Amino acid sequence: MPYTWSTTPDNVKTVVDVLATEVLDAYIATAETVVAAECLASGYPDATLELIHRWLSAHYYACNKRRSAAEAVSGGASQTLDPVAIDLRLNSTHYGQAAMTVDTAGNLAAYNNSLGTVKKLLPIQSLQIVHLGHRHHHHRYCP
Repeated sequence: MPYTWSTTPDNVKTVVDVLATEVLDAYIATAETVVAAECLASGYPDATLELIHRWLSAHYYACNKRRSAAEAVSGGASQTLDPVAIDLRLNSTHYGQAAMTVDTAGNLAAYNNSLGTVKKLLPIQSLQIVHLGHRHHHHRYCP
């Protein structure tokens, strides 16, 4: 359920070039989850939250966008796809950087920094320690 500050696809299209056939709902929903979790407690007015949400939606869109370049070749056109960015940190696009700039309380900057750390360790079923050293014990006499 959208918040009163939620952005719209039309608003996102004002900051990022989007093909007419592109659907932005997944990017907007992802950004909304992050904004709600990270920025609501700062007490920003709805207009500021919408702006943060807009730029963050553009960031997630840009992270997953494949740019295609059509090249003329004899007999038709071929399409070359650039690799998709692996780094989803907010500073990997200028849209994410803009969202962090609008968030003057620093919530998104802290969130961005936390993306490089392990937040939850996976459970270990069992642990076995095996000593692969020599059985010889060397004793030294040290006066």
